Order: sequence, then structure tokens, then C-alpha cells
Amino acid sequence: MGPGREPLEMASTSLSDSFRFTKLNGSNYAIWCQHMKATLQARYLWLVVSGDETKPTAPADAKPTQADELTAWKADRKEYLDWLQKDQAAQGLMKGASDPAQWPHISTATTSKEMWEAWEKLYVKNQQALNVHYWFEDPYTRKYDESTPMADHIATMLDIGQKITGAGETLPDVHIARALVLSLPRTQTWEFVKTLLFSKETLTTEVVATELTAHATRAEREKSNESVLYAASKRRQQKGKGKPKFPRKGNPSRMIFVATATNKGIG
Repeated sequence: MGPGREPLEMASTSLSDSFRFTKLNGSNYAIWCQHMKATLQARYLWLVVSGDETKPTAPADAKPTQADELTAWKADRKEYLDWLQKDQAAQGLMKGASDPAQWPHISTATTSKEMWEAWEKLYVKNQQALNVHYWFEDPYTRKYDESTPMADHIATMLDIGQKITGAGETLPDVHIARALVLSLPRTQTWEFVKTLLFSKETLTTEVVATELTAHATRAEREKSNESVLYAASKRRQQKGKGKPKFPRKGNPSRMIFVATATNKGIG
């Protein structure tokens, strides 16, 4: 909590400032949750939603009669009410940032944390459970396009593996490593690289990524050198154009002699 600021004061920024992003509508959760989290963080409410700031124990309803007990009771009550106010503010912000059609999904939630988790389960965990089946297929069907950087291709394949494991499935590293090799084009050069990689005792994504990056770098360097040589050759050809060319028919010295002799009346 910011020093000297009350919970409701921290969340008192106008609601119009809170919703400068599209409300949760069932198809935009991925971007909505990022905006919503930032909004809650800016209002010092995210720790309540995330559960890092836990709900204090509610104090007894009856006020103690003893002075020392009353002081402790008031402190506990203030702490409890502060947390409750922040939680209610977070709930209001999230509900206001979602379409009414999304409210039934959080009808049983009693705290902002439960609201967040209900939407997360609906749009992330449940969807991951469906997507994971297709993610298993993706590594072995994806092919490397030589017009794209090798680093991007490797990153994409590694990301698929992370999605699968992130969904709670088990995926040995060797599967992504093997899929990376099999994604290479069926050309003579790449077939040699495949053979080289598959002959290694240990096949890991690190080994494959290092080898493919090195090979792609060499190929790009060779391609660049060929372009430079070709350009230099074209420049030499251009320089050769436009130079005067002497006729090659006959012997030039003989032609000069005949012309001289004729002028002198010889022959």
C-alpha cells in the first residue's frame, strides 16, 4: 500500500480511466487480462487479486471492554476493513471491465481472487486442455522456410514445446530436437546436416539449435560472398563496354604499307 493512502482513495480514479481497453467479451481474454492486471497494479489492488496479500481474520463483532484489548481489536478491525475495501474495489473494477455476458462465470466467486481465477480457468486452462492435442501435432508438421531466419524458426519450435509442458503435459526434450531436424528441407545440403545430427549420441534442443544456427550463418555468409563477387563481375563488364575496337580483318601493318605504296605510285 502506498504511504498515507487509504484503500478507497487508491482506487478512486474515475472508471472511464480504467476502461481504455475493450471489455472482456469471451474472445479477447489474452489481451484483456494484461490490461486488467496493469489497471489493478496501478491502483495498488493486484496483490489482493493475486493472493499475495491474504485476507486477515475477521475480528470479533463485540467490542472488548478492557482498554488494551480494545486497542488491539480496533487495529485488527481496521486491517480487516482495509483489505475488504480493496477486495471490493478490485471486484468492482473487474466486473465493470467485462460484458454482462461474462458475469455468470463468476457468480459463485466471493473475492476478487476467485473472480480472476474463474475467468483464468475458463479462458486459459480449459482452452489449453483442448489446444494441447494440436500442439503435439504441430512440431512434426511444421517445416522450415529458408526465406525466414533460422533463429525465428527455432524459437517457434521451442515455444510449442513450452506450451505443451505449460499445459501440464510431459514432453521429453528429444522430441522437439528431433522435430527440429525433421523440419529441414529435403535438399542435399540439409540432408547432410540431418545425417550429422542424427548420428550424435545425444540429441538435445541445445545441440540441434547450435548446429542449425551455425549452418544457417555459414550459408548466409557464402550467399553474401557470392553476391559481392557477382556484383564485382558486373562492374568489370560495365567498365569494358564503350572502349574502341580495331577491325581484326587483315594485317594492320600490311594495310599501312599498301596505302603508302599506292600514294607513291609503287606497284
